Amino acid sequence: MVDFILHVGDGKCGSTSIQDALYRARGDLAERGLIYETATPRSGHFSIVRLIGEQTRGDDAEQMKLAQMTLERIQAQLVRNSRVLLSAENLFSLDPERVMDICRMISPDISGIKVIAYVRPPVSMYLSLMQQVLKADHTFVLPQGYQRPIDKFLKSWRRSVGADNISIGVFEKAKLHGNNVVPDFARRLSTLCGINTDLKASKTNTSLTAEQLATVQFMRAKYFSDTPGKRRPESDALVQLFLQLNAIQRLGTPLELSDLARKVVSAKNREIVRQVRPLLQNGADFGNILPAPRIPVPDIFRRDDIRTILTSCDNRLVALLYEIVVAPLRQPMSDDAAAQRQAMVALAEDYGVDMLRAKPHFAAYFEKVGDLPTHLDHFD
Repeated sequence: MVDFILHVGDGKCGSTSIQDALYRARGDLAERGLIYETATPRSGHFSIVRLIGEQTRGDDAEQMKLAQMTLERIQAQLVRNSRVLLSAENLFSLDPERVMDICRMISPDISGIKVIAYVRPPVSMYLSLMQQVLKADHTFVLPQGYQRPIDKFLKSWRRSVGADNISIGVFEKAKLHGNNVVPDFARRLSTLCGINTDLKASKTNTSLTAEQLATVQFMRAKYFSDTPGKRRPESDALVQLFLQLNAIQRLGTPLELSDLARKVVSAKNREIVRQVRPLLQNGADFGNILPAPRIPVPDIFRRDDIRTILTSCDNRLVALLYEIVVAPLRQPMSDDAAAQRQAMVALAEDYGVDMLRAKPHFAAYFEKVGDLPTHLDHFD
């Protein structure tokens, strides 16, 4: 008989950090009788939904291969341990019975199921989710169209496993044990399942600035509008470049929703917030219900321009970044090569970018997207 512990997300609630900590601690977990095995260390068991025919953001055939490898690795460990931990944020919105089908593929003899879930207030969730969307698309859901029925998903899981077998956390720093999702998850694992382990959090930052996100969106619009919802190596390389630059010195303005966008998202999701609160410990603190706009939402939000929902964005910096990393793509022989060099100089002189430190990251990016000629020698 096998006990299952399901960490089901939700997305944008620290799942990557939890999965990284679990993977690094999998040896210790095994000694404590808990199996955590995956063929995809960076994304937990995200691909495992392919076993029941669900889609993922990646290539379907490759994701199925990874799912099968993960299944085999878990089953190989069942001869020694009888508790299995699955962690995937895309389980949150699935019908729990479909997730049970995955569990039954691992072992038909199930003795119990416990669930750990995290939820995020709609306003902060919206912006984080739209950032994720634009890494694989050139348009996003407008504030007036965003509604995520987390109340429905939570109630579905509670009905499936029972209220005593689910632990729900709010993904806000002040509400997490140790102000971090990893020790908070470890505490819930101990309280709910009796498994005590010292999971170590690693420092990760995957947030782009307003200007960087706009540049990624414009790249997707110019070159990859025909592949919505699918990651591309070129845009992935651009995101990686921006994160590397931010590790040196943050380049641009922090992402922040405009006041109008916040009110629109809050108004659209006010009933969901009311329904979620009774399901949570200290649920009254789950998300502020902002006053609805008193006038009709003006036609200023644009699906093809993330800047229209943000508090601020430096348009000159967007133009410089576009000239450097987007414009040369697929047209390396452009006669306007001087514009790229001038933009790089402006990045250094006007925005304080340490080009000596940034140069290797730019060079790696240009090589990944097509071995493009650049003007980095100016900074030797």
